[in-house]
Amino acid sequence: MRVRVVGAALLVTALAACSTGEINPIEKGDDAGLDAPDDAPTPDGAPRFDVPDAPALDAPIDALADIALMEDAPVDAAPIDIAPVDVAPVDVTPADVALADATAPLTCVPGRIACWGACVDPVSDPVNCGACGRACLPGQECFGAACIARCDAPRLRCGGACVDPASDAAHCGGCGRACAATEACAGARCELACPAGQRACAGACVDVATSGANCGACGNRCPDATRCAAGACVPAGVGAACMRSADCDAAAPLCFPDAIGWASGYCTKRCASQAECPGGSTCVSDGSAAFCLRVCTAASACRAGYLCRNVGTLSACYPSCAYNPAALCGASRCDGTTGVCRSVCASAADCTTGSTCGAGTPRRCQCSAATPCGPGRACYTRYGYCGCLDDSACGPDAYCDTAFGACRAR
Repeated sequence: MRVRVVGAALLVTALAACSTGEINPIEKGDDAGLDAPDDAPTPDGAPRFDVPDAPALDAPIDALADIALMEDAPVDAAPIDIAPVDVAPVDVTPADVALADATAPLTCVPGRIACWGACVDPVSDPVNCGACGRACLPGQECFGAACIARCDAPRLRCGGACVDPASDAAHCGGCGRACAATEACAGARCELACPAGQRACAGACVDVATSGANCGACGNRCPDATRCAAGACVPAGVGAACMRSADCDAAAPLCFPDAIGWASGYCTKRCASQAECPGGSTCVSDGSAAFCLRVCTAASACRAGYLCRNVGTLSACYPSCAYNPAALCGASRCDGTTGVCRSVCASAADCTTGSTCGAGTPRRCQCSAATPCGPGRACYTRYGYCGCLDDSACGPDAYCDTAFGACRAR
């Protein structure tokens, strides 16, 4: 307001000066001015033009004083009330996302909502799960408009549950692919449900640990001269590993188990002569019984825990007593050098009934076929002691291990 009043006063003063002719001459050099007579020629000879006097102002000069007084007059202006603006806060979660143009609202198809200028599915969008800006935490996913634990591959989300399609009977190979009541899901395929330890192969339940046609897996057939043991194809016949007699084939149906000192078990058969043993084996007698043992020419031909031992005209794979001295030798001692059980003695009292303490160093128990060992017992000349011939010599809670003439607890 003060600027406008001062400017008006200056304008009036200038106009008043013009009306009285009280304008300072403009000097131009020492001998130039506006004092020349009206008829004096111009310096360049141009004609002179007469300018009429400006008319006097109608307003008295005293009015300037009134205007000047307005400079310090207070301005009587009514105060202006400015009401505060109630602005609702805007919850913007992604700080780096530009807002959509408010003049062009976004229209989304049914089931989707507009969030930050884009149409999203609140049922599955992990950044806008159930509502705009509702983000799921690390390790979660958006399912059914709610943040839940993530279901990582190879598992699948089926009906709200995280399942393994390789083994889930209700979702075998994919969501909703249910197996029949008599089937189980294996390898993402529905197949015949089998008892524990068996597998469905070609529509039948088989034990892949022993099946020669499905050894370790369906369709894996063992080649000739081998058999399936513990899911692997191994040499068949005499000398094959076994856990029980059912693991052995018809050529050698008897299993000497690991528990009695035959490392990993040993398939064999009783024999009365060499003719009764399959090819590649020989009939070996221990003095009371004879069994077929695998023929060898070097220790490398025998499995771990066996010696290639001379048994007459041939050598055969025979268990080393060092593998399990207590099981193989019983009352005898194991000769770690030869792997053969021998009863070391100081006198006959250290030997079994009927055997004697022989000469030599060290002295060992000895017996022969003529040794009176007692009912149900006979001399095992290989070991030098009298041992059982059958279960009658062992009592009701034991059986006779005729390979060594030792009674074993049942």
